[in-house]
Amino acid sequence: MTLNYPIGIQASPAAVDAGDGTYYFYLTKTQYGHYIQVANGHFVNNEQPTSALAGYSCKIGYDEGGFYLYSLSNANKFFVPYAINGVPSVGESTQAWAANVRYEFHPVNLEDEGVAKWVVSIEDGMTESSPLSGNTQVICSNAAVKGISTVYNNGYFFFPSGTVPSSSDFSIGNSTDNWKFVVNSTAKTITAQQVAANELTGISQLTTGWYQIAFTAPAADAGRYWYNTATDWQRSAGECYAVYGQATASKPESNDPAYYIRVEKSGSNYYVRSANGHYLDTQAKTTTSPTPISVTYDDATGAFKFGNYWKYYSSISNIIGWTSVNPSTREQVFSIDPADEGLD
Repeated sequence: MTLNYPIGIQASPAAVDAGDGTYYFYLTKTQYGHYIQVANGHFVNNEQPTSALAGYSCKIGYDEGGFYLYSLSNANKFFVPYAINGVPSVGESTQAWAANVRYEFHPVNLEDEGVAKWVVSIEDGMTESSPLSGNTQVICSNAAVKGISTVYNNGYFFFPSGTVPSSSDFSIGNSTDNWKFVVNSTAKTITAQQVAANELTGISQLTTGWYQIAFTAPAADAGRYWYNTATDWQRSAGECYAVYGQATASKPESNDPAYYIRVEKSGSNYYVRSANGHYLDTQAKTTTSPTPISVTYDDATGAFKFGNYWKYYSSISNIIGWTSVNPSTREQVFSIDPADEGLD
C-alpha cells in the first residue's frame, strides 16, 4: 500500500479479511464531520484522501447503496476507488460518476481478531533534523506483524495477541541520525528516540572496550552502599569506587578518565572495572579479582542494567552502589576511544 495514499480498500466484500491490519482505519465522529486515521498514522485530508498529519475531517454520507465519502469544503468532490501500483486505494474525483461510488464499512474488534495494536511515537531528537515533519518512517522487520510494516509518527503496528516485539525489530527508514527503540509491553508502545552516535542501543554492541555510563533518572530504591561503616568509607575514599557515572540524559563529557570503565567480554560473561582496577562484584563490594556479572539491555527503558543489585547513588560522588533490592535504575552506555580524546 502506498504510504501517501493512506486508505487501502479491499476490492469486494468477499475479499474482506478482518485480520489484515493493512486495511484498518480509525473513525472519529465530530459535529463537523469524521476524522479518518489509518494504520500508518496519517489522516485523510479534507480536500483529497492524501496524507495529513492532523485530523482533517471529511464528510461521510449513507443511503440505500451504502456509505460515500466527500470533501467537507466541496460537496462535489468525492473519494473514489483508485489503483496505486495495482493496490486498491482511495483517490478523489469531481466527475459526475464519482457521486455514485459507495462503500461498505466493516467494524473490526481487534480482540476478536486475535490482534493487538502497538502505538508508534517518534520523539524529537538531538539534531536539527525534524523527525515529526511527517516524513520519518519506522520500519518493522518482525514477520509476525499484521498489515503494513512501515508507519509514521502516531502510526500503529498490529501483532498477534500476546506477541511482544523487541527493540531490534525496528529501524528508521529515511534518516541518517542514530536511533534507539524503547518497547513498553504494558502500554503497548514503541518509541523511537534519537541518540548520540556512540550510545549503545543493544546488548550485542557491548564488547570488550572502553565505555562511559550516564545514569537514567535514579529510582528511589531502598538499599545501601557497598561500604556500610564510616571506617569503610574512609578506607575506600578515592580508592575503591567501582564505577563513576554522570547524571545526564545525553552524551557525557568523554575527556575525563575518572568516568571511564573497561568492559571485558568473554563468552557470555562480562567483567566491568574502573580505571583504578577494581571490578564490580556480584555482592555488596568491589574486588581486585576479575568477577563476571550479568549485563542486560532492557527494551522497556532502552538502557542497560549491570548486575542484579547495582544502582546509581548521586549522594556519593555519582557512583554505582549496592542495593538490597533489584533496582529499577538503568544506565546509558557510551563507547569511548581514549585516542580520540587525545589520551594514551
